[in-house]
Amino acid sequence: MVNFKKYFWVALNNSLSTNLWAAVHLLRHKVPIEYYLGSGFSFFPDLVTILVTLRCNLKCAGCSSESPQKTLEFKTRGLNELTAEEIKKFIGQISSFKPAIYFNGGEPTLRKDLFELMNYAKKKGLVTVLTTNGSFLTPEAIHQILDSRLDFFSISLDGPAEYHDEKRGVPGTFLKATTGLKTLIKEREKRKQKFPRIRIASIVNPERLENSKYILDFANDLGVDELAFGYLMFYTKEAKRKQREFMDKYATGGEEMIGLEIDDRYCFTYDRKKLESFLELVKRSHVPVVFVPPGVNPEMFFDTSLWPAKKSRCFSPWFSLTIMPNGDVSPCRGYVVGNIEKEHFLKIWNNEKMRTFRKMRKKTPFPACFRCGEGQDIKFK
Repeated sequence: MVNFKKYFWVALNNSLSTNLWAAVHLLRHKVPIEYYLGSGFSFFPDLVTILVTLRCNLKCAGCSSESPQKTLEFKTRGLNELTAEEIKKFIGQISSFKPAIYFNGGEPTLRKDLFELMNYAKKKGLVTVLTTNGSFLTPEAIHQILDSRLDFFSISLDGPAEYHDEKRGVPGTFLKATTGLKTLIKEREKRKQKFPRIRIASIVNPERLENSKYILDFANDLGVDELAFGYLMFYTKEAKRKQREFMDKYATGGEEMIGLEIDDRYCFTYDRKKLESFLELVKRSHVPVVFVPPGVNPEMFFDTSLWPAKKSRCFSPWFSLTIMPNGDVSPCRGYVVGNIEKEHFLKIWNNEKMRTFRKMRKKTPFPACFRCGEGQDIKFK
């Protein structure tokens, strides 16, 4: 269902110029001229994810950012996180075309200057989003979130306390996250604010549907503004092998794979009637629910023998990008096309590596796109 309230309140929380730019970005998605031109050129991004750190206090199984491993690699390579001033400089470079800014990690609240960065982004008139595991939602942090005029707040939950803590690798994580979330909602109500719009993000694993049902009930009982279910992203060992071959052949793309690695012949075993029943419950939810990726047939999605068809389009390289903690610029999969400390962002945005990447992605999904739901419109036929 479309959550119109979300867009209404976010519009009120931002300036006229920001809303006008939002309309421009929406039009570009509806009529993606740059994509169809086929030159690999794009005017500017409308969504920028800033990974302010790779550090994380949790040890999540199947973490898409692989924070513990990536943090170790980050340190062994002698890399440093961008300073607050360096991140502000970058935000200043992109602020004229008003992209939305996602502050993410790792766990972004581990940066002591996070709220300084969020406040600066809002000062520049940008729609601003914070994604967190909820471990550090202290009363002080909650007040800073509310004071910042943050537009969206997203917290990830996996299921009941026992399951959530098991997946996160740290006991007591569920209690901390949900206690902080409840306090944030109460404090927002006390202030009579409509922002930030509060979202719970959760993963649908067909083999553990009871956890998704729990989250659905929890979200409705709590009265959050939105619930986002992401289908479990996974990849086969064959997909990983083929991605390496693809990179060697075309000299583009990254080797990082997102999601859970499974054996080539693995089959998800689940009760299809229970899946249908869960989807029916979702339709009756009082809280708006979105699925990522949207519009996909879940039975086909979890059929490990199916590869995305060539018509599985992905506009993400034309409209979004990720800034790594050291300033590396990546369209996806850890593929680095430049660094904002060495070059102005707009020069990187349409350099040869970026245009080549876009042109190749337009021709066909990369093997690494096997079950990527981060912008890809997956088609199986």
